Amino acid sequence: MLDQEHTNKLRHISLLRAINIGFPSEWTMGLLPNQLFFYNTFTYQFNLPPFFSAAVPVLNQLKNGEYNKSPPLTSIRVLKSLAGQNFKHFAKTGEWGKDLYSDLVSGELKSSIKVETWNHQSGDEVNLPSVCSSTQSTLSAKYIRLPFSVYYSSYEDHSKFVVAYSERSSQPPIPYVCIGDINRQSHQLHRGGGTMCLMDNDTYSQYANIISETVLCNRAPTEKVAV
Repeated sequence: MLDQEHTNKLRHISLLRAINIGFPSEWTMGLLPNQLFFYNTFTYQFNLPPFFSAAVPVLNQLKNGEYNKSPPLTSIRVLKSLAGQNFKHFAKTGEWGKDLYSDLVSGELKSSIKVETWNHQSGDEVNLPSVCSSTQSTLSAKYIRLPFSVYYSSYEDHSKFVVAYSERSSQPPIPYVCIGDINRQSHQLHRGGGTMCLMDNDTYSQYANIISETVLCNRAPTEKVAV
């Protein structure tokens, strides 16, 4: 049963990951802006000094509200932090028309994944169902359980994160955790977005068990998660 006391206090939670990268670097001067070019970003304010405008031409396109509309419609790039940690970034454009997680992330990570996204739906905009297979499933989160008896529905949670898991108890999971910006909903198949993945045992140990329940694969795609 949902813990109503904690649910009333925790609504629309989000996650943020900060990564220290060098400047200038291949990422800051090219790869990162190119990844954002897939997003079709909505920018509140844009300050583009002449140096960056000339050095990174794609920033001019981002400033003008342009985005990638031609194949390839997805992009996967590896980023190395100042500390030497590798991250894998996934980006898709809305023209791709597919689910970021089941159609791109799971296959690239070569792992089944559990995905927590904001399970709000209205009208014709429905939550995507879990996708099951014997090797690489994508399960939508239903409930989250944090330390100190904090327990709530994904309906209350605005964060978007991925935790890898193994289909076989005899096989250890690949310790991937991803944090991103797009939901598993039908209308977001046609929205740009992405996620940043990290393979790290310490980080994984903090996330591995917080998705306490997932949506069954045989659940109707239009069924709402209970509040």
